[in-house]
Amino acid sequence: MDQVYLLQEFDFNGYPTGYYKIGKTKEEVGAYTRNRQLQGGNPRPVKPLHTISATDGYAVEAALHRRLSDCRPPNGGGAEWFYFGDTGIDFVIDIMNEYDENPVHEPSHNTSYEPFYDKEAVYFYENSYDSSPSYSGGQSDNLVAIGGVLAVLLGILVGVIVSFHSSQPKPAPARIDVPAVTGYAGANLRSEPKDGNEFIIGQVRSGEQVKAFEVSSDGKWRRVELSDGRSGWVANNFVK
Repeated sequence: MDQVYLLQEFDFNGYPTGYYKIGKTKEEVGAYTRNRQLQGGNPRPVKPLHTISATDGYAVEAALHRRLSDCRPPNGGGAEWFYFGDTGIDFVIDIMNEYDENPVHEPSHNTSYEPFYDKEAVYFYENSYDSSPSYSGGQSDNLVAIGGVLAVLLGILVGVIVSFHSSQPKPAPARIDVPAVTGYAGANLRSEPKDGNEFIIGQVRSGEQVKAFEVSSDGKWRRVELSDGRSGWVANNFVK
Protein backbone atom coordinates (compact mmCIF):
# COMPACT_ATOMS: atom_id res chain seq x y z
CA MET A 1 0.00 0.00 0.00
CA ASP A 2 1.39 3.37 -1.01
CA GLN A 3 1.38 6.44 1.22
CA VAL A 4 0.33 9.81 -0.23
CA TYR A 5 1.48 12.55 2.11
CA LEU A 6 0.99 16.25 2.80
CA LEU A 7 4.06 18.03 4.18
CA GLN A 8 3.96 21.48 5.76
CA GLU A 9 6.98 23.76 5.32
CA PHE A 10 8.42 25.96 8.09
CA ASP A 11 10.97 28.76 8.04
CA PHE A 12 14.15 28.54 10.09
CA ASN A 13 12.41 30.30 13.00
CA GLY A 14 9.80 27.55 13.14
CA TYR A 15 6.83 29.38 11.61
CA PRO A 16 4.68 28.09 8.71
CA THR A 17 5.53 29.53 5.29
CA GLY A 18 2.21 28.62 3.68
CA TYR A 19 3.89 26.14 1.32
CA TYR A 20 3.00 22.44 1.22
CA LYS A 21 4.19 19.39 -0.66
CA ILE A 22 1.96 16.55 -1.87
CA GLY A 23 3.88 13.42 -2.81
CA LYS A 24 3.91 9.66 -2.54
CA THR A 25 6.14 7.01 -1.00
CA LYS A 26 6.03 3.30 -0.27
CA GLU A 27 7.48 3.86 3.19
CA GLU A 28 5.92 5.10 6.40
CA VAL A 29 5.75 8.89 6.65
CA GLY A 30 6.42 10.58 9.95
CA ALA A 31 9.95 9.78 11.06
CA TYR A 32 12.29 12.74 10.85
CA THR A 33 14.97 10.44 9.48
CA ARG A 34 12.88 10.09 6.30
CA ASN A 35 12.25 13.81 5.77
CA ARG A 36 15.40 14.29 3.75
CA GLN A 37 13.97 12.03 1.02
CA LEU A 38 10.55 13.67 1.21
CA GLN A 39 11.55 17.33 1.04
CA GLY A 40 13.90 16.96 -1.95
CA GLY A 41 15.98 20.04 -2.70
CA ASN A 42 14.19 22.31 -0.21
CA PRO A 43 16.59 23.41 2.60
CA ARG A 44 13.81 24.49 5.00
CA PRO A 45 12.36 22.05 7.57
CA VAL A 46 9.12 20.20 6.80
CA LYS A 47 6.64 18.34 9.01
CA PRO A 48 4.26 15.54 7.95
CA LEU A 49 0.74 16.96 8.29
CA HIS A 50 -1.50 14.25 6.82
CA THR A 51 -1.23 10.91 5.00
CA ILE A 52 -3.61 8.59 3.19
CA SER A 53 -3.22 5.04 1.95
CA ALA A 54 -3.74 4.06 -1.70
CA THR A 55 -3.08 1.00 -3.79
CA ASP A 56 -1.92 3.14 -6.71
CA GLY A 57 -0.16 6.08 -5.09
CA TYR A 58 1.02 7.41 -8.43
CA ALA A 59 -2.53 7.75 -9.76
CA VAL A 60 -3.82 9.35 -6.54
CA GLU A 61 -0.90 11.80 -6.44
CA ALA A 62 -1.50 12.77 -10.07
CA ALA A 63 -5.23 13.28 -9.41
CA LEU A 64 -4.54 15.52 -6.40
CA HIS A 65 -2.02 17.56 -8.38
CA ARG A 66 -4.59 18.14 -11.11
CA ARG A 67 -7.37 19.13 -8.71
CA LEU A 68 -5.13 21.54 -6.80
CA SER A 69 -3.20 22.93 -9.79
CA ASP A 70 -4.61 26.44 -9.22
CA CYS A 71 -2.61 26.57 -5.98
CA ARG A 72 0.80 26.02 -7.53
CA PRO A 73 3.37 28.71 -6.53
CA PRO A 74 3.67 31.44 -9.19
CA ASN A 75 7.47 31.28 -8.98
CA GLY A 76 7.70 27.54 -9.55
CA GLY A 77 9.24 25.25 -6.95
CA GLY A 78 8.53 21.83 -8.40
CA ALA A 79 5.47 19.88 -9.49
CA GLU A 80 4.76 18.62 -5.97
CA TRP A 81 4.72 22.00 -4.20
CA PHE A 82 1.64 24.14 -3.55
CA TYR A 83 0.83 27.38 -1.74
CA PHE A 84 -2.28 27.11 0.41
CA GLY A 85 -1.49 30.09 2.65
CA ASP A 86 -2.69 30.07 6.23
CA THR A 87 -6.20 28.77 5.49
CA GLY A 88 -7.84 26.06 3.42
CA ILE A 89 -5.85 23.12 4.81
CA ASP A 90 -9.01 21.37 6.03
CA PHE A 91 -10.38 21.60 2.50
CA VAL A 92 -7.20 20.07 1.07
CA ILE A 93 -7.25 17.25 3.62
CA ASP A 94 -10.92 16.55 2.86
CA ILE A 95 -10.00 16.16 -0.82
CA MET A 96 -7.15 13.79 0.08
CA ASN A 97 -9.48 11.71 2.27
CA GLU A 98 -11.70 11.05 -0.76
CA TYR A 99 -8.90 8.79 -2.04
CA ASP A 100 -8.01 7.16 1.30
CA GLU A 101 -8.41 3.37 1.09
CA ASN A 102 -7.68 2.87 4.78
CA PRO A 103 -9.45 5.67 6.72
CA VAL A 104 -8.71 4.43 10.23
CA HIS A 105 -7.77 7.70 11.92
CA GLU A 106 -8.86 11.29 12.14
CA PRO A 107 -6.70 13.94 10.42
CA SER A 108 -3.87 14.90 12.73
CA HIS A 109 -3.23 18.30 11.25
CA ASN A 110 -2.49 21.48 13.15
CA THR A 111 -2.96 24.93 11.64
CA SER A 112 -1.96 26.90 14.74
CA TYR A 113 0.81 29.47 14.58
CA GLU A 114 2.94 28.03 17.34
CA PRO A 115 6.45 27.68 15.98
CA PHE A 116 7.47 24.15 15.05
CA TYR A 117 10.88 23.27 16.41
CA ASP A 118 12.43 20.01 17.50
CA LYS A 119 16.05 20.09 18.60
CA GLU A 120 16.35 16.40 17.78
CA ALA A 121 15.22 16.91 14.19
CA VAL A 122 17.86 16.72 11.50
CA TYR A 123 17.28 18.65 8.28
CA PHE A 124 18.89 17.87 4.98
CA TYR A 125 19.11 19.49 1.59
CA GLU A 126 20.23 18.19 -1.76
CA ASN A 127 22.37 20.10 -4.21
CA SER A 128 20.79 20.05 -7.67
CA TYR A 129 24.18 19.08 -9.09
CA ASP A 130 24.80 16.32 -6.56
CA SER A 131 22.45 13.40 -6.13
CA SER A 132 23.75 12.67 -2.62
CA PRO A 133 22.11 14.64 0.22
CA SER A 134 24.30 16.99 2.23
CA TYR A 135 23.98 17.50 5.98
CA SER A 136 22.83 20.96 7.04
CA GLY A 137 23.03 21.43 10.76
CA GLY A 138 23.07 24.90 12.38
CA GLN A 139 21.76 27.30 9.77
CA SER A 140 22.24 30.21 12.17
CA ASP A 141 25.90 29.33 12.67
CA ASN A 142 26.44 29.32 8.91
CA LEU A 143 24.80 32.72 8.54
CA VAL A 144 26.93 34.14 11.36
CA ALA A 145 30.10 32.78 9.76
CA ILE A 146 29.18 34.20 6.36
CA GLY A 147 28.35 37.55 7.97
CA GLY A 148 31.74 37.60 9.68
CA VAL A 149 33.58 36.94 6.42
CA LEU A 150 31.61 39.67 4.65
CA ALA A 151 32.37 42.12 7.46
CA VAL A 152 36.11 41.40 7.16
CA LEU A 153 36.03 41.81 3.38
CA LEU A 154 34.08 45.05 3.71
CA GLY A 155 36.62 46.38 6.20
CA ILE A 156 39.49 45.56 3.83
CA LEU A 157 37.71 47.27 0.93
CA VAL A 158 37.05 50.40 2.99
CA GLY A 159 40.70 50.46 4.07
CA VAL A 160 41.91 50.22 0.46
CA ILE A 161 39.61 53.05 -0.63
CA VAL A 162 40.66 55.29 2.25
CA SER A 163 44.33 54.52 1.62
CA PHE A 164 43.96 55.29 -2.08
CA HIS A 165 42.31 58.65 -1.48
CA SER A 166 44.77 59.62 1.25
CA SER A 167 47.70 58.86 -1.08
CA GLN A 168 46.40 61.15 -3.81
CA PRO A 169 48.11 64.56 -4.02
CA LYS A 170 46.13 67.41 -2.54
CA PRO A 171 45.47 70.32 -4.91
CA ALA A 172 46.83 73.75 -4.03
CA PRO A 173 45.45 77.06 -5.32
CA ALA A 174 47.85 78.67 -7.78
CA ARG A 175 47.99 80.90 -10.84
CA ILE A 176 49.86 80.88 -14.11
CA ASP A 177 52.46 83.63 -14.26
CA VAL A 178 54.35 83.97 -17.54
CA PRO A 179 56.84 86.87 -17.40
CA ALA A 180 56.17 89.57 -20.01
CA VAL A 181 59.80 89.46 -21.13
CA THR A 182 59.18 86.06 -22.67
CA GLY A 183 56.81 87.62 -25.17
CA TYR A 184 54.19 84.92 -24.52
CA ALA A 185 50.64 85.58 -23.28
CA GLY A 186 50.41 82.24 -21.56
CA ALA A 187 51.84 78.74 -21.09
CA ASN A 188 51.35 75.57 -23.12
CA LEU A 189 49.15 72.87 -21.59
CA ARG A 190 50.59 69.41 -22.24
CA SER A 191 49.14 65.90 -22.07
CA GLU A 192 52.35 64.54 -20.56
CA PRO A 193 55.28 66.14 -18.68
CA LYS A 194 57.50 66.13 -21.77
CA ASP A 195 58.98 68.52 -24.33
CA GLY A 196 57.71 68.36 -27.88
CA ASN A 197 54.86 69.96 -29.82
CA GLU A 198 53.05 66.62 -30.11
CA PHE A 199 52.18 66.81 -26.39
CA ILE A 200 50.60 70.32 -26.54
CA ILE A 201 46.82 70.11 -26.03
CA GLY A 202 46.07 73.78 -25.35
CA GLN A 203 47.15 77.02 -23.69
CA VAL A 204 46.65 78.61 -20.28
CA ARG A 205 46.51 82.41 -20.13
CA SER A 206 48.93 84.18 -17.83
CA GLY A 207 47.14 85.23 -14.64
CA GLU A 208 44.59 82.38 -14.80
CA GLN A 209 43.77 80.69 -11.48
CA VAL A 210 44.38 76.92 -11.40
CA LYS A 211 44.63 74.00 -9.01
CA ALA A 212 48.21 72.75 -8.79
CA PHE A 213 49.06 69.11 -8.10
CA GLU A 214 52.28 67.06 -8.18
CA VAL A 215 55.58 68.03 -9.82
CA SER A 216 57.19 65.72 -12.38
CA SER A 217 60.19 63.62 -11.35
CA ASP A 218 62.59 65.91 -13.22
CA GLY A 219 61.11 69.03 -11.59
CA LYS A 220 60.37 70.73 -14.95
CA TRP A 221 56.58 70.26 -15.06
CA ARG A 222 53.58 70.52 -12.79
CA ARG A 223 50.13 69.04 -13.25
CA VAL A 224 47.29 71.59 -13.05
CA GLU A 225 43.53 71.67 -13.37
CA LEU A 226 41.87 74.63 -15.06
CA SER A 227 38.62 76.28 -14.02
CA ASP A 228 36.85 74.78 -17.05
CA GLY A 229 37.77 71.25 -15.91
CA ARG A 230 40.64 70.62 -18.31
CA SER A 231 43.88 69.30 -16.84
CA GLY A 232 47.42 68.77 -18.01
CA TRP A 233 51.03 69.74 -17.42
CA VAL A 234 52.66 73.18 -17.66
CA ALA A 235 56.17 74.40 -17.07
CA ASN A 236 56.74 74.37 -13.30
CA ASN A 237 58.41 77.78 -13.25
CA PHE A 238 55.18 79.37 -14.58
CA VAL A 239 53.07 78.03 -11.67
CA LYS A 240 53.04 80.46 -8.74
